[in-house]
Amino acid sequence: MIAFLVPTDTKGLKIPLDRAIVFIGRHPECDIILTRSRKVSRKHCTIAQVNNSFVIRDLGSMNGVRLNGQPVKRDARLKVGDEVSIGDLNYVLTVEKPAEPEQRSGRGHSDDAREAGRFLEQLIKTGDVILVKGSQSMRMERVVEEIMAHPEQKEELLVRQEEEWLKR
Repeated sequence: MIAFLVPTDTKGLKIPLDRAIVFIGRHPECDIILTRSRKVSRKHCTIAQVNNSFVIRDLGSMNGVRLNGQPVKRDARLKVGDEVSIGDLNYVLTVEKPAEPEQRSGRGHSDDAREAGRFLEQLIKTGDVILVKGSQSMRMERVVEEIMAHPEQKEELLVRQEEEWLKR
């Protein structure tokens, strides 16, 4: 699960709490730089992830940090749904499930360069421009050979076509 501070107005951006400690303020060295309010101090507060919870700490800011309307004197533990005010900017702590990785049918890993070439050949249409890149050990010239319109010209068009190399 990923935690965010979500602005209560529609003007600000969500603040991801994706590090052990997130520094928030106007200073360029902060992890999250809030420049839309002059009531946010240069180094205003931190939010630290402690086990499975979050703790907010005011760093001596001029306009303070409030949790559910109450001033935070030093630090306070946050819960999902809590309202957090940083200066005059208001947020709600939310937790979101991470996005699922995109699943693409028929796309997989192949250890065989020629097999990969045959697979690509099914996807390529006339007029497509293809860039095939890989390390020498991947033998990408075999992929290219499979998808070439004129494989009989491979010696002229491809690198590493010497007999010794092809035996590897």
